[in-house]
Amino acid sequence: MRTAKNIIISFLAILSFGVTTTFADGIEYKAYVVYGENLQFPMPEITANLYNSNGEFVASTVTGTDGIFSFEGLAPGESYSVQFSTELDPFGVDLADAFLLLKYLTRKAKLSDLQLAAADVNGDNKVNFSDFAFIVSQWYLRGEKFPAGDWVLPVWTFNTSALKAAAAEDGPDGPITIVSTSDISSELNPIIKDASSGSYNYNEFAYADNQYELNLPISFVMSQKVYGMGLEMAFNNKDVEITGINSPFHDAEYIIEGNKFKLSWVGDYGESFVANQDFLELTVRVNNLDDAEVMLNSIAEAQFVGENGELLKDVQLNMPKFKKLIEDLTIGNPYPNPGNNEINFAINQVYNKSVQVDIYNLSGQLVKQINVTPKSNKITISTSELPNGSYLCSLNLNDNREVKLINVQH
Repeated sequence: MRTAKNIIISFLAILSFGVTTTFADGIEYKAYVVYGENLQFPMPEITANLYNSNGEFVASTVTGTDGIFSFEGLAPGESYSVQFSTELDPFGVDLADAFLLLKYLTRKAKLSDLQLAAADVNGDNKVNFSDFAFIVSQWYLRGEKFPAGDWVLPVWTFNTSALKAAAAEDGPDGPITIVSTSDISSELNPIIKDASSGSYNYNEFAYADNQYELNLPISFVMSQKVYGMGLEMAFNNKDVEITGINSPFHDAEYIIEGNKFKLSWVGDYGESFVANQDFLELTVRVNNLDDAEVMLNSIAEAQFVGENGELLKDVQLNMPKFKKLIEDLTIGNPYPNPGNNEINFAINQVYNKSVQVDIYNLSGQLVKQINVTPKSNKITISTSELPNGSYLCSLNLNDNREVKLINVQH
């Protein structure tokens, strides 16, 4: 049975807002429980334990589907308190809650008493950056449970004044609000929160028999500004090993386990990316992979936080897919030719390995030597430093060497 986090917030019920009905054998009292101060989300299956003013246990009941509980036979004019517990799993927490907490800690947002109680993730009766770090790192990244408990549950007090018995038609007393620990926003339907996994476009990369390491980019399909990110992804083949992650996100944290990784980041100022601009680059090693097509897939919901702290929906990503080469690489003719500041060469398939380029003048003297990583299926070399004239350009892909005549005209 779960340990409830009790006696966090106390409420006083004024009977003019509740139901009390006087019977010969006492008074009936009703009240209702909701999630996160949202009246449209009543909470069923919440156990309500009644105690008198001496702290003695009186009775116990459970809220129905409408969130209402009731007690009968109560003494007029007596003070009572209700303590709550539940065996329900706590509802979802997401990085949007961490963003709201960050705004509070940087004095850009205010939190209610209920939100502050939910924000005390580590249970030290303080709300500070330790709670923020726990959500972003220990909870999201490493899956640790909140040491303070699963729920923020109130103690509800009321008085059965016989003078208020006529107020029965006013409806149940309340609302009594509860929330999951760390669900600071407390604004969604009380179910596991849906983060947006989005949809993926797959960009193809090729590798050769003698090529074992690739740098694979991930980018947004559309221009995007994000203030938080949570990713859990894996390649669909364990012969692919992720060996490194490079990201422009400041203070991003990640863990790598073989063919999968998990990353979390929440920032105060956000990061902007234009369409197809890489926000993550994976370094992967190919181990004994033959003819299987390999794709990077989301194995959990991907979360992206927007400017107002909401989870962004329908975020589309360009994801890598790569396969073994089944034909020899060939290099097309240079274009534009003559070129001014750069000249391009098309290759017949997507290629992600560095290409050595040697440029000679027509007397056979080496005038420039560079290593170029192709962008998709195109090799681009800079010619801005070369004087006008004709040159022989040697391109070395794998064990193949091709020489092309290029012309520079500024």
